[in-house]
Amino acid sequence: MLHTTSLQNFSWYLENPSPNLSPKRREALISPPSLVGKGAGGLGLALAFPHNLKSQLYKNKPPLLSVTMYLVISYDIPEDKRRTKIHKVLKSYGQWMQYSVFECDLTQTQYAKLRSRLAKLINPDQDSIRFYYLCACCQGKVERIGGEMPMDTTVFFA
Repeated sequence: MLHTTSLQNFSWYLENPSPNLSPKRREALISPPSLVGKGAGGLGLALAFPHNLKSQLYKNKPPLLSVTMYLVISYDIPEDKRRTKIHKVLKSYGQWMQYSVFECDLTQTQYAKLRSRLAKLINPDQDSIRFYYLCACCQGKVERIGGEMPMDTTVFFA
């Protein structure tokens, strides 16, 4: 009997919500959950999916910009001061291979930042920077004769 009474009280509360509630809260109590809402960019995922399921939906997806591209970057800068600045910027993004050549493995975000930083440093009338993209297949076909072996900067955690 107590159980039936508490259900009746609850249904009465839904039918007659408190006058102190805002119109949006009153509507949320009365209307059933729908896919129209604020969760996940207006898709209503916060209402449609439990939190643990929602987090599992995105757990195995890699971030969109985490795919890397392999670039060979060469530059021809006649002025020493600008050339040194450009060399320092490129050194923070990749491996210095020869005097004016770098090899970089960058995400799209890193590449955009690098291009922006370099564009601010160069004099377009005198300087030249070239970007050569190598696909994964072509990257494995790079050959070297003489010179120092490229340094492997891969870090392994045990």
